[in-house]
Amino acid sequence: MSSNILVLVDALLGLLLVPLSVLIRIIRRIISRIYPARAAVGVLVIKFLGAGNLLAVKGALSGLDFDVVTAQSNRNAITAFGLGRRNLIIDDSSFIKLALSSLSCCTQLLSRRYEQVINLESESKFAKFLTALVSARVVSGVTNAHKSYTDLVLYDRYLVTPVLAGRGDMVSQLLRFEARTNEFVSHAIGKCVENFWATNSLTDVQTICLAPSCSSTDTLRRLPDKHWEDLIHTLMLTGRVKELVVVFATSLDPQRGKFERISHQYPGRVNVRITDYKAFVHCVSTADLLITVDSQALHLRQSINRPAICFYGPTSPLGVGLSTSTLPVTSSLQCSPCTHKYLRLPCGGEAPCMNLGEQGIRLVSGINCA
Repeated sequence: MSSNILVLVDALLGLLLVPLSVLIRIIRRIISRIYPARAAVGVLVIKFLGAGNLLAVKGALSGLDFDVVTAQSNRNAITAFGLGRRNLIIDDSSFIKLALSSLSCCTQLLSRRYEQVINLESESKFAKFLTALVSARVVSGVTNAHKSYTDLVLYDRYLVTPVLAGRGDMVSQLLRFEARTNEFVSHAIGKCVENFWATNSLTDVQTICLAPSCSSTDTLRRLPDKHWEDLIHTLMLTGRVKELVVVFATSLDPQRGKFERISHQYPGRVNVRITDYKAFVHCVSTADLLITVDSQALHLRQSINRPAICFYGPTSPLGVGLSTSTLPVTSSLQCSPCTHKYLRLPCGGEAPCMNLGEQGIRLVSGINCA
């Protein structure tokens, strides 16, 4: 059967299956709070099309008992490579076989309980229905590139399809989230750092503008107070920075108080200012160096092609065009970028991507040294 027809069928069924899936998932959660769950073992992986994807996740599931729900076209592959135990096959060779095999799959899943269900069919409404139908301690999956309230309800944990992460890496992160570096991104950032040092010099920095905040709706893109404190102390120890101005757009910024306390240690050298827009632009534009997070301050600085150090966490340094005048500091994590994509973050809001203090200190310790 044509894959285009399958997509159409899935989309039409989704009008019914999505609300039904959400309802079932809510009911299951309520029941699980009232009645202790019976023992669960193994993992269920849902991946209809693409046997190569199933082969890619085999390593990530090494040592685990797992079952697979997949299409008839993948039967030979899962048999030849020993994938799964009690696999369920969806026969898509005709509409009748598709309906009967789908019904059989649903019936069998009702009697099973798993430790975890992993859905790798990000767009399939039927796949999401299966995740709700089967009893599992944890339901997780890969979803599309947009916020979705249904994903928030259906999944206990999920990833918004990372572009440069393999299926095996995604499954590993869904099984147990860890702050892992994406080597592809890390290599690209390394080239950006090389380009920065080839075209910029920080040996004559005397005035620094520090812009620690970004969008008022984004609480993730913030370096911890302790990191900023260590960075400022490192800069002041050089004795060569004449003035460091910290700019805030509002007196209500949650980090303002911490910076004011730091400024008391360096009277006349570290100044905290609540600026209007004109003063903000002036400070960002005229300082010898800007130190900031991914923010409007950075974009203003890049527009005049002057040196900046930017701390990237839940956003990508490559996302909006990185200038050679900007030195990016990032952990290049597999889960990034995540800002504006998630309703429930894979890290639980801990933002390990913003633990960049040591990298930042290594950078600023060399500023203004001939």
